[in-house]
Amino acid sequence: MRRLASGVGGGCRAWARLAQNANNATVVLPRKLESLVSTNDPTRGRRRKRLLSATKRALRSVWSRAPAIPDTATIEFVGPDHTSLCSVEADTGETLLRIAKANGVDISSYCGGQCSCGTCRVQVLDDGAGLTPHTPNEKMVLGDAQVRTGERLACQVRLVGPARIQVLDLF
Repeated sequence: MRRLASGVGGGCRAWARLAQNANNATVVLPRKLESLVSTNDPTRGRRRKRLLSATKRALRSVWSRAPAIPDTATIEFVGPDHTSLCSVEADTGETLLRIAKANGVDISSYCGGQCSCGTCRVQVLDDGAGLTPHTPNEKMVLGDAQVRTGERLACQVRLVGPARIQVLDLF
């Protein structure tokens, strides 16, 4: 089992953010721990240690609330006429475009999966809980109207649980 969290990086000297988890919580670490404790302070080591342990506890708390992601998930591809094209067990973390191409489902992608053309649009038929949230680039390429109707870009969305996807006939 894996946990859905991304973006903890940079060490304790840089800003680090834990991506939004199921409860939309965000944890921010201080930029420089040394700046919080003066160099002349005889208790500097103890204060730093307390600060680091409090930060670790906060991160552990948020990490434990992140939803568990299975190693594989079932995805069903449905055609434009609502007939089932295929239902496969795929690795989580893969893009829908890669999964579709590997299983013979034809989804156009003129840009090769670089999120620049918008031709790999698909329609989410379930609640979308088995897919990653919209990326800013995806929202920009799709536009507000398509985002509201449940359309996604197959090159950007990744599988994190069971999903039901309709392949759109754009051309």
